[in-house]
Amino acid sequence: MPEREFGEANSQPEGELRGSEGVPKREVATPQASAALARDDRALQASAAPARDDVVLQMSAAPARRLVSAAVRCEVWARDAGRCAYTDDRGRRCAETGRLELHRRQAHAFGGPSTVANLELRCPPHNLLAAERNFGRTHMDHRRGKGPASRAGAVR
Repeated sequence: MPEREFGEANSQPEGELRGSEGVPKREVATPQASAALARDDRALQASAAPARDDVVLQMSAAPARRLVSAAVRCEVWARDAGRCAYTDDRGRRCAETGRLELHRRQAHAFGGPSTVANLELRCPPHNLLAAERNFGRTHMDHRRGKGPASRAGAVR
């Protein structure tokens, strides 16, 4: 296809030429402009895609998965016999078997993995107790929406 001069009348929108394959082509006014466009294209391609090594490094630096696989859940459930794993200071184990939750011995926020060794079953009150020990009661009250009393009626 011959080069067109800028401003030539055509039925296509400004700046959009179509080649024989129907792919949009750029208009080129001079050989110098063509060389400049080629340099721009190479610079864009170099900056647009990271090197393969960078991608691998980014993936390996990803945080641990928060979700727990079904296989790990089943293994934890079998190990803990479907019962809360909390034991008190005297060594008595909680007898709760309903509404059990997975508890991480090392919290996810501190890098705890989703492995059988780091997980155990806990009833909601004992799971909350462990969270309060890890993060503090004030933080957990805030997370549950039980922050300090409203200041709506406070005098300033």
